[in-house]
Amino acid sequence: MLRKLAFKLLPIVYRCRLANTLKHNVKREYNGISSALHAEANNTLHVDEQLQEIFKFKDTKISNWIIENKAHALCISYTESNKDNRQWILRTLASRYAVQHNDICQVAKKLVCTEPENERQMIVHERALKNILTPSYHWLFVIIGRLQHGVKFLVDLRTDVLQLISEVKDPDESIIVQQLNHTLRDLLLLWFSVGFLHMERITWESSCDILQKVSDYEAIHPMRNWLDLKRRVGPYRRCYIFTHPSMPREPIVVLHTALCDVIPDSVKGIEEAETRILGSAKKYITFLEEDKSKIKAAIFYSIVSTQKGLQGIELGNYLIKEVASEITTEFPAIRQLSSLSPIPNFKTWLFDKLKQVAKDILQTKNLISTLKKILDTSLWTGDKQLSEFLKEPLLRACAWYLYKEKRRGYALNTVANFHLRNGAVMWRINWMADPSPRGVANSCGIMVNYSHAGYSYCGACAGFAYRQISPVVVRRIFILGPSHHVRLPGCALSSASIYRTPLYDLLIDQQVRRELEETGHFECMDLNTDEEEHSIEMQLPFIAKVMEGFKDSFTIIPILVGSLSPEREALYGRLLAPYMADPQTLFVISSDFCHWGQRFRYTYYDRSCGPIHRSIQNLDKMGMDIIETLNPLMFTEYLKKYGNTICGRHPIGVLLQAIHSLKGNTNGQRMNLKFLKYAQSSQCNNMNDSSVSYASASLVLE
Repeated sequence: MLRKLAFKLLPIVYRCRLANTLKHNVKREYNGISSALHAEANNTLHVDEQLQEIFKFKDTKISNWIIENKAHALCISYTESNKDNRQWILRTLASRYAVQHNDICQVAKKLVCTEPENERQMIVHERALKNILTPSYHWLFVIIGRLQHGVKFLVDLRTDVLQLISEVKDPDESIIVQQLNHTLRDLLLLWFSVGFLHMERITWESSCDILQKVSDYEAIHPMRNWLDLKRRVGPYRRCYIFTHPSMPREPIVVLHTALCDVIPDSVKGIEEAETRILGSAKKYITFLEEDKSKIKAAIFYSIVSTQKGLQGIELGNYLIKEVASEITTEFPAIRQLSSLSPIPNFKTWLFDKLKQVAKDILQTKNLISTLKKILDTSLWTGDKQLSEFLKEPLLRACAWYLYKEKRRGYALNTVANFHLRNGAVMWRINWMADPSPRGVANSCGIMVNYSHAGYSYCGACAGFAYRQISPVVVRRIFILGPSHHVRLPGCALSSASIYRTPLYDLLIDQQVRRELEETGHFECMDLNTDEEEHSIEMQLPFIAKVMEGFKDSFTIIPILVGSLSPEREALYGRLLAPYMADPQTLFVISSDFCHWGQRFRYTYYDRSCGPIHRSIQNLDKMGMDIIETLNPLMFTEYLKKYGNTICGRHPIGVLLQAIHSLKGNTNGQRMNLKFLKYAQSSQCNNMNDSSVSYASASLVLE
């Protein structure tokens, strides 16, 4: 009986113990939450007191050491705070320690009321106005910037400010937080001037912590393993970083470059170029064993800005320019600099546009939802028939997105905006360049080559010539460009029927092409030569833009000019002269002027001219003056005497010979050629420098 009673009592006892345990746990948890909230509140009050104590020292003569110690304590308190407390601190800074509008009005009134003749008083009020227009937190940021690791703290602080801006809903609060952001950005813009940055090359011998950070920061083509990292910093690859003295051992920008024989059209193409250079064996070599003669192109296939707090401060373009200079000096045979870039957010933009079309025009959602299901995975890339079906519309949509879609007058796509604003040109859109799941998810596997060091130097110069064109009268445009990649004893015509540009397609005149072929003096370019040659391609966007209002009223005749003897130049001049006599025909000659420097194997220097760049200018000016005389023999003699590295010397020679032929067959027709603009890519001051010269001219037949 007692045993049964004991068994009946046990559950009751256990239930009581369980209830007491739960009660104590709930109480303990409540006390823990209460303590945490109390600690956060105390921390907020503590930071508020710290801010007040620091700012009371502003405009006093107290020791900077005391102020910096208190600023250091404030930084520690901020770092140890949670997200909500940090945002409270930022809001407090933005509102309480911003500019005081009433004080600004009072000082401005004093300035306005001061007589202009009272210069001393004017300066006093101007200084007072300048000081009062500067927010108080600017002074605090300068103090923090002097601390050890203070600059890094401010970079991270701006990351938090940018996040707060994205979350603020109140327009009035957004304005004052934006002002806080602008003040921080302006300070960082000064401190991260390119003159303070150090470019460093990363190899497998670099320190492990730097290599680890380079691997961790890579976002475009993530590192698979350490062997992958070793390959990316090894032979026929280059990796460079920017560092800042205030942020030691911290890469700020990372640039990966591949050294190739041609510009690749895909990620796989980079590896294929490496195989062609090394051979099928792909043996391991050192940097000293690289075959420099095989490297014709440098490809910037990944550039990453590692600090979110430096958003809006352009550093990547400076790194590209410094790396370009470094690489072209190391590899003199390089003639092409290009990126192989992703197209983030293309697919998102595409579906937004398609939804709008489906709603407004098609009045159906089934088509878009079906297409979305297909493109949401990378499985469709394995279906050759489906992939080929989607290729044309997706490429055209991508071209529209990159070229036409704008935000505040600039390219909507951030990567396109970065390259185009820094002087690159959208050179080629590549289908299935990145078939990885990540590449397909972002941009349907499409990537872009942005060609650097082209229009950034010569574009403005060429514009002076293109503005002379009257599109109303032009019906045919001959484009003569020098051959850079194949040896030609004569001239060659394109086998294509159209040239595509981002604006519209340019039609090639088939009738004129047949007429020239029938002379027996013109070869036919193969497609690879046509696509690789940039001398003609560089002119196409200019022509398309100038003729945009008459795009259905003209044709083009591209002619690739080889290494011609003076006699052959005269022959082709005579063949083209009848077309030049037609007032509806325009001739465009593609060329630059002197290529100076050891990497071009040309270092002519007339010391009587002063600095090297003056000598180059004088040399080019001699050639330009001779061209203006329209005398082909004098131009040939000039080239023999000075050997000036004008890459379009043979197209220019053909033009001068055509003019010479016309002079003999016309009655008093006036011909006038005038140079309009001259520029150099950089000013050479010592024998290690290099530059390319550009000039534009206009020829008028009256």
